[in-house]
Amino acid sequence: MTGHSNCPRCLQEIHNSRLLGAPVVCNSCGCVLSPTQKASEARLEKVFLVTTIASAVLMIAGFVHIASWGGASLQVIGFKAGELIGGNSPAAVEKMAAVCLELKKFDCTEKLYAELARGDSKQLARLGKFQLQQRKFKEAADSFRQFFAAGGGDIEVNYLYAKALGETGQIAEAVKHFDYVLSAKPDVVQITVVQNYVKYLVGANQLEDAKKVIKNIRRRHTAVSSFMETELKAISEREAGKA
Repeated sequence: MTGHSNCPRCLQEIHNSRLLGAPVVCNSCGCVLSPTQKASEARLEKVFLVTTIASAVLMIAGFVHIASWGGASLQVIGFKAGELIGGNSPAAVEKMAAVCLELKKFDCTEKLYAELARGDSKQLARLGKFQLQQRKFKEAADSFRQFFAAGGGDIEVNYLYAKALGETGQIAEAVKHFDYVLSAKPDVVQITVVQNYVKYLVGANQLEDAKKVIKNIRRRHTAVSSFMETELKAISEREAGKA
């Protein structure tokens, strides 16, 4: 036996030098420790050590959890417990997603939005919007694609889908959705929509198509005959530079 040990009778510490002998004799009261007593004490020491380490780990984990989640700590524990015993209700998932969003835990927010979307295809639109905000363009495009495949329909989502497609270089598909959005409101000059449409066309080097988009808007709305004049000139100069 090595290290310190305590006498089972007087509970005083037995000096290290005496632990190496056989039998072990307490230097305080003279009690003689039998091999069985020594083994039992060794087991108790091991249990005590393991218990102490486990308690320290749990305490540290608790501090980390509270530091990470603050006032929502108990709610998170309840939510995790719900996952273990059969799953949480959509309302509980919604509340937890709100907590994650408030605390700017965006990976957690996205994960919970995706969980809600698995049970309700309408939630795919919100998931896609969130992913687009996080500049996860491929993921956003996939979510929007699933939304429309499930029968969803929404002009704003069409526009956001077009943006996600444009960001991922899927210009041919993006064009379809930009055109759809513009045709849905023919009497309105959708400035931001057109600006982004032109941006993606120029980025794809489809300069002639970009010019056509601008000119079509001008022709349709005479009140904005100089709409995107700076961009039109820049495109023409770029074309001239290529010639």
